[in-house]
Formats: sequence, structure tokens, C-alpha cells
Amino acid sequence: MAQSSAILGVGEGRCVYPELRTWGRELNGNIPTFEFKKLLQEDEELYKWLNALSTLGLAIVINAPTERGAIRKLAQHVAFLKRTVFG
Repeated sequence: MAQSSAILGVGEGRCVYPELRTWGRELNGNIPTFEFKKLLQEDEELYKWLNALSTLGLAIVINAPTERGAIRKLAQHVAFLKRTVFG
């Protein structure tokens, strides 16, 4: 069966998929939180953020700049951006 979750790494010629986790009220007050600046500067922090997004489906990014283009900067740090007809 094919997995639909994002690939987080490649090890020894094989893809590594995250273990998906379900959650409920135990996540209340315990949502993974990440510092915007650290996501751009530290690869380990970026990996932890991507892993949280991939396994839990949500994470909080704090202290993000409010100026236009700040989120684009983070997105470009993660992947190549491509203009589409979807907006």
C-alpha cells in the first residue's frame, strides 16, 4: 500500500516515512511550537518542524515577521515555489 505522507529523508537507498499520530485533548496546550528565526537558521529545528507537520498535521510558528514576504522566505527555504492557477 502506498503511503500518502511526505517523505522526510532517504536512508540507504530507501525512503523514510514518518509515523502518523492521531491526537485529541492531550495536545491541548502541547502543540509543537517553533521559532521562525530558528527555522531559517538551524537545520535540526527545521527537520523537527517538518516532522511535526508531517506526523501531527499542525505546529505553531512564533515570532514570525509581519512584513510582506516573510512567509514566502520560509516557504522558499523548504521547497521551490511555483506559481499556479490556484493562487
